[in-house]
Amino acid sequence: MMRQIVSEGWGILRSRAGVSIALALALAVPLALGGFAVVVERWLAPLVATEAHAEPVQVLLRPDATGQRLQKWVDEQHSAHPKWQIEVVPPEKLADRLSQWFPYFRRIMDRNSLEIMPPLVEIVAPNPSALAGLENNPAVLAVGPRSNLGVLLRSALTRVRLVLGMTSLLLFAAAGLLAAVWVHLEMYRHADEITVMRLVGTTEGAVRGPFLVVVGATGVLAGAVSSGLTHLLTIWSSGVLGILGLRPPVVPWWLSVVQVVAAVALPTAAAAITLARHATFGIEE
Repeated sequence: MMRQIVSEGWGILRSRAGVSIALALALAVPLALGGFAVVVERWLAPLVATEAHAEPVQVLLRPDATGQRLQKWVDEQHSAHPKWQIEVVPPEKLADRLSQWFPYFRRIMDRNSLEIMPPLVEIVAPNPSALAGLENNPAVLAVGPRSNLGVLLRSALTRVRLVLGMTSLLLFAAAGLLAAVWVHLEMYRHADEITVMRLVGTTEGAVRGPFLVVVGATGVLAGAVSSGLTHLLTIWSSGVLGILGLRPPVVPWWLSVVQVVAAVALPTAAAAITLARHATFGIEE
């Protein structure tokens, strides 16, 4: 029976190739956009903290401010500003941060010791603008951005996620509706055959099977296309980010699996509901 179901499903698939490709693309586009949104979010994760907290301001000191001089400077700031939270960033941690965003930096560090790293401290202050006075400190080379950059990045990321998410959901819902309508029309197209099959006692599994095979095969195609589109978008963005010297985004292995499963599950569920409705109320509904 299974061979017959697959054979009939393949016949429908070949006769309706255009509609099958349209459904596959309708499923693939929102899945590709959603997958790329996941890739972007994972890429930004090291930079954008998801927890709400005060953002530290980076203060770069002169290279000779090490050891006792560094500790003395920190003690002076603690004494002058008791509400400031000051943390000295170890050279190893600083080098790791730089190498995450600038991959070529690790190769430089392979040839040079960490001694070339200038001292860096991070200060969390109730009023970040108050750190502007450190720019006149003789031991300070530069003070990082005092605007809440993390908040701005989180806000931008939230908007990107919302836009891509809503677009993907709407397109995905439209694709599910298209799958249901397609199965509905195909059942009308094969109404006579289905009626005869039911009159001679054919099981509902044999009646519904070919349609489920069709939408399942279309879903597999859609999942493969969506995974390919996500990889292409990631490769394109990697080229743009590579020009800026930033690390490239990576597509996690499980994302392609999720895309294929979603591409198969949605049209199959829509088809199953439509087939169950027709089995209950009849094709004349």
